[in-house]
Amino acid sequence: MSNGIISRFEREFSIPAHEETGQFPIGLEARMDEEGVPAVSLAVVEDMELSWRRAYGKIALNSRDEVTEDTQFQIQSVTKLFTAIAALRLVESEVVSLDEDVNRFLESWRIPDSDFALKAPVTLRRLLNHTAGFPTSNFGWEEGEEMTLRHVLDGEFPAKNTPARLHAVPGAQHEYSNLGYVVIQQLIEDVTGDSYEQAVSKLVLEPLSLNHTSIVPYPERFTIAKGHAGGNTLPISSHPCAFAQGSILSTPSDLAVLSADLLRSLRAGEGTLLSSESVHSMIDKTVPLGEALRQLLQGHADRQGLAVFVCGRSRDLVFSSLGGGDGYLSFLMLHPARGVALALLLNAQEGLPLAFDIVRNIAAAHDFDWGIQPVLPS
Repeated sequence: MSNGIISRFEREFSIPAHEETGQFPIGLEARMDEEGVPAVSLAVVEDMELSWRRAYGKIALNSRDEVTEDTQFQIQSVTKLFTAIAALRLVESEVVSLDEDVNRFLESWRIPDSDFALKAPVTLRRLLNHTAGFPTSNFGWEEGEEMTLRHVLDGEFPAKNTPARLHAVPGAQHEYSNLGYVVIQQLIEDVTGDSYEQAVSKLVLEPLSLNHTSIVPYPERFTIAKGHAGGNTLPISSHPCAFAQGSILSTPSDLAVLSADLLRSLRAGEGTLLSSESVHSMIDKTVPLGEALRQLLQGHADRQGLAVFVCGRSRDLVFSSLGGGDGYLSFLMLHPARGVALALLLNAQEGLPLAFDIVRNIAAAHDFDWGIQPVLPS
């Protein structure tokens, strides 16, 4: 089945597939050149198993080094899915609760008292689905200064971000918040006694042998595709200590293996990481997207689950994890009824039209429609 799908996918870019050599078709190469995208890497899950993968292009503009299927990309906010799975595994182990006040479990730092907190508690569920009441914030920091996670949570020097303080009643509204995921990072570290890297490695990476996925500090043994924006090659970097919202490096193959495991849990209860009930919890009790994000997604996604966007119903339900920034675009899309998933990584922010075409073509090759045209959250 997969050879026909590959041929159909690559034929959409006007040149027959070169499956014997693995070379990318000229049509796709032309699109990449036109849109300033040095590299495209993707992997596809069929029948809940990694089926095929391809990598096209170079690790950077003006580089001679070709990407391979094992070249890493920064996956940006798709990191949140790893964070969510780690947290849900702790819920399954009864280390934390999904619906109790997280201040019961936080030790190194606690959410400060406020009038908002008196009306409703901040729970792990609300942190995961961006309804905890924390503001949207990006993260800056003073280079060369030692910083801890508490500096970030309190918005104190050398951190340069909005502090993690409630500005809405928990549960009252949806607001996409990286800060909420930093609170989850602190929660994971407090209840496990491990660093975020150690905890996610134990809870997510090692059980699935995701050997090409890295968390800060990044090992030197992997080749990393460099991000690009405005035609410029950007340095590979990560926040010094806030990792849970967008720090992970990975490959489409590893993301596809993760997706396949979620699909097996959801459809047959046979996944490694999470029970069927836990995966259902990610997509069942969804909340409407906030107006700003609804506009950003152009009306094609209508609901927020636990670390995933959800659209459609019943056999047409699709859920996704999306990321963008620092010169990268990341798409992880799953269609449970079809047993199909797509992991797509690009190393140029200008590649959104090309990414959309690839997403649509993968769906067309399987004779369905994702039902969502993904646009990335800021």
